[in-house]
Amino acid sequence: MIRRRHGNDFLLITQHDHALVAGQMAEVFGNQRFASPTPREQAIEGVKLHDCGWPVHDDEPTLNGQGLPLDVFETPRPIAFAVWTASVERAVAKDPYAGLLVSLHVLSLSLLATEAARGTARFDMENPQDRFAIIKFQQRELERQEDLRQRLGLRSEKATHKAVAKELRQQSEDQLQFNFAMLQVMDQLSLAACCTEPPVKQSRDLPAAPGGEKLKLAMVREGNDVIVEPWPFGVRIRFNVNPYVEWFNDRTHVTVLDVDGQSVPGYVLHQTFTGFDYGFRRDLNRYATVSLTQRNLLANQELEFSTGASDSVKAATRAATADEYRTHSLQLTFQRDLRDNLLLTRQGNISIASFELAGGALNGRSNFHKAEIAQSWFMPVRRSVMAIRLRGGIISPFGPQDSIAASPDPQVARVPLNDRFRTGGVNSLRGYGENLLPPAPASGGLALLLANFELRVPVARLPVLGNFGFEFFIDAGNVWARPEYILLHQFRPSISRTPVTDQDVRYVFGIGPRLDLPIGPLRVDVSWNARPSNEGTGTRGYLERRFQFAIGPSI
Repeated sequence: MIRRRHGNDFLLITQHDHALVAGQMAEVFGNQRFASPTPREQAIEGVKLHDCGWPVHDDEPTLNGQGLPLDVFETPRPIAFAVWTASVERAVAKDPYAGLLVSLHVLSLSLLATEAARGTARFDMENPQDRFAIIKFQQRELERQEDLRQRLGLRSEKATHKAVAKELRQQSEDQLQFNFAMLQVMDQLSLAACCTEPPVKQSRDLPAAPGGEKLKLAMVREGNDVIVEPWPFGVRIRFNVNPYVEWFNDRTHVTVLDVDGQSVPGYVLHQTFTGFDYGFRRDLNRYATVSLTQRNLLANQELEFSTGASDSVKAATRAATADEYRTHSLQLTFQRDLRDNLLLTRQGNISIASFELAGGALNGRSNFHKAEIAQSWFMPVRRSVMAIRLRGGIISPFGPQDSIAASPDPQVARVPLNDRFRTGGVNSLRGYGENLLPPAPASGGLALLLANFELRVPVARLPVLGNFGFEFFIDAGNVWARPEYILLHQFRPSISRTPVTDQDVRYVFGIGPRLDLPIGPLRVDVSWNARPSNEGTGTRGYLERRFQFAIGPSI
């Protein structure tokens, strides 16, 4: 039993469960630097079974002198010999090779237990009774190993395999010792993850290959994670293929404001996307990944004009909207995620940066560069959580001057609507409709800046459901047609009846109840805008209150 301290309580982890974790690690052991175990199935089985006799004790655990469940490192000699023996016997019954590895393991443990630096009264070689029991146990395991070696055709003290070349016997022995070293290191890594503190900071010697250079793995615990260097597991590259068909009805221009500020009929843009994406993802370490995705999209667009739309609006919109276009792009994304929980985060941070090249040598009708970066931080403040997010991005069209989707700005029109920046909604700029900024007649832009601040204050814990509390938030941001249109004076915060222009940063503040469900937070956000603003479909008044419902974190 592993007794892991968790605040004022303990987490109890059975030894066999710890061994199964080690077995899961063994399944992915091996890369360009470290050889994989051979025979694979039997070696992995030995790792999984190396503590399979511990249910003899852990099913009915005993207590130590302080009345606490007995930890594995407090195990007295009689219990140790009982579970070690049971482990070997159960492993041998399943597979002789796995059993041999387990026998080597328990013999090693018995030798470690008698070292002067770690010796205790229960493993005292100066005590005749203990000394006799230890030697008897070790002698029995040596005899068992000799028998298993003969059954498996491995090198033995007895000359029963004269027909087998000496070199081949040595290779088999080197492979056995490599598999045994791998078992011991997987055992140490699993203990480092399961125990209150890692028992060791450096592993035992681990050959890079059978008979090869011996290395030691450094093990550092960070929270619940163990950082291992050098990395002994498989190269962490994933390949994914994603074919899809999607339908969108963009209604942001159903009604628009004319030059006099009056709502007039607009249009709905019906889009059908047929695509095929494929890419590679590489895990750099436990927290960081880099991915390269090649996107291939065929888009069909159809305009449906609102009743009463003028002929001039229809003609201009049709001329600026392509019936069909193709996008072929290559996107490089880096992500580093240090959050403690993906849905109910209390601490940590996440960084995401991406760069996309569309068109050019990749062909297609849309040609642009797109760069985007987002950074979020989560910090506990007593029982509350403070969350901050900053996000920004720019798009730069190049190549032919083709208009793909209508926009008042010809540069914006060169970029597909689904690739432009837009903001507004429960997870970006609260109080505004989903993707309604910039307001119509604009339809997205080439520059984005967004900032969110949130304080989550728990009030009570509801049985079964989770924590109930309130979140206080401030959101600020906007989308501009072009990066060069961003000016410093547009960021000046104020609460006044003076309407914001389309270029000014929007500021929103609010409060809302929040229930932290296992599937994520359930939120009702109540927000007020600092100044009146145009939303394309109408004007939002001074300090006008808005209610929005959402499931999932805003940041």
